[in-house]
Amino acid sequence: MVIIQEQETRHWMSLIYKFLSKFAWLADSFVLDFYEKSHWNMLPLSCQDFLPTLKSHDLADLLDFNSISNKHGWEASLKRKQIPPLNLLALRSTVKLLSLNRRLVIDGQNDEKSDDYVDEFKTLFSRHVKPKKRHEIISFCSVVSKMCNSSSTSHIFDVGSGLGHLSRYLSYGCSLNLTCIDCVNKFGESATKFDSELESFLTKRKAGSHSRPPIHICARLELNKHEKELQLQDENFGIVGLHSCGNLGPVIIHNYVNSPAKFALSVGCCWQKMDGNGYAHQAVKNLDINLSDDSLKTEEIDKMLKDWFKVVLFFSLRQLVANVVETLVILDRSLFIKENLPDAHVQIVALFDPEISPRNLAIISER
Repeated sequence: MVIIQEQETRHWMSLIYKFLSKFAWLADSFVLDFYEKSHWNMLPLSCQDFLPTLKSHDLADLLDFNSISNKHGWEASLKRKQIPPLNLLALRSTVKLLSLNRRLVIDGQNDEKSDDYVDEFKTLFSRHVKPKKRHEIISFCSVVSKMCNSSSTSHIFDVGSGLGHLSRYLSYGCSLNLTCIDCVNKFGESATKFDSELESFLTKRKAGSHSRPPIHICARLELNKHEKELQLQDENFGIVGLHSCGNLGPVIIHNYVNSPAKFALSVGCCWQKMDGNGYAHQAVKNLDINLSDDSLKTEEIDKMLKDWFKVVLFFSLRQLVANVVETLVILDRSLFIKENLPDAHVQIVALFDPEISPRNLAIISER
């Protein structure tokens, strides 16, 4: 858990900027350019010699800072005669130092069965939800429920609600009023169908919630455009987003700062999500090229295919640096809240078990 204080956060971010100024070339690299730009040759010679000696499980340990099974450290897990080069050890240590800790500190699983919990609800709810998502929702809802109780809030805006799994649990399982916003209309239609199934199921068993069904709105929220729905509300509501993709994370933060919302809870994802519309069409369908089998059996291509593991090795290092990039994004969003709402309590919490849901860092703020 990290409690955001402006001075400390700015210093942390300045260290990250300094680090990324040296490793931006690695963070910004693309798989498609590996051979085109000779990425492998950009690594220090000591790393070029050492990395090919690693096995797949060694790479997993290289990237894992939070597993209990890796508590003795990556270096100890290698159990090899060859010592990792100092520049690689320094890189990993610096990434660990600068990155947010993903180890679980809040476990909402114990709240899964409260006195009011209905077994039939759990059974039907699970029909449409995968185990990973169930774990996320149960932990997420546990925190939302506590924040609602502490702030006397009963109305929640779920931004990027998708099929409504989160809002359904909050509505029928926690007796909260939900307004769900998503830009894909068919998601809202499917969510309404699932809501009706659950409502009918619980009504037949006389176990229905006293809350009204979630309200689903099809709308595209844009950054720096504070929606009417939020501006017209009284002060007793919160804004949440579970794995809100791309720009939805900043949208949640901006709307929280510029509305009377009591609290915000946001778990972001897809930090570098790009608009790939038409990419495949332009790159493939529009190319009038016929590839024969012989043209794919050159010595150059054969050598590239044999070097496939070098691609894995190189982009494992990129994944390592990505921890720092994600930390910077989350710190920046948290600092934005603190700058605009100096009296607000802002913290970053690892909300889910990282071995089940690696994208587990939540920004939690209360006024």
